[in-house]
Amino acid sequence: MTRKERDFVLSLAWFSTVAGVALGIGLAALGLPLEGGAMAVLAFAFVYVRMDRTLTPDLIIGPSSFAFLFHAMGYSFGPLAQRYILGEEAFIEEGMILAQWGQFLA
Repeated sequence: MTRKERDFVLSLAWFSTVAGVALGIGLAALGLPLEGGAMAVLAFAFVYVRMDRTLTPDLIIGPSSFAFLFHAMGYSFGPLAQRYILGEEAFIEEGMILAQWGQFLA
């Protein structure tokens, strides 16, 4: 991969992150704070994948992506699945929203 291609992929990763976080903030402003926080957490996936492709290209899934996957399951997929698939919430929504945005800031 040439330097120009690497720069383009990195720019695309950062743009998708900013766009995902902006969408998350927009969803939260529209009254969907749980979904907005989940979107903001998921937006970082491209950055973690890019880090792994740069630092550990021989691995199928690198350590950064592996760690991100568990955060995505706990802070995004889990709460949304409980709400929309199971039809019940075994968590306090306000606490989960704070946890999502805390993960985003960490």
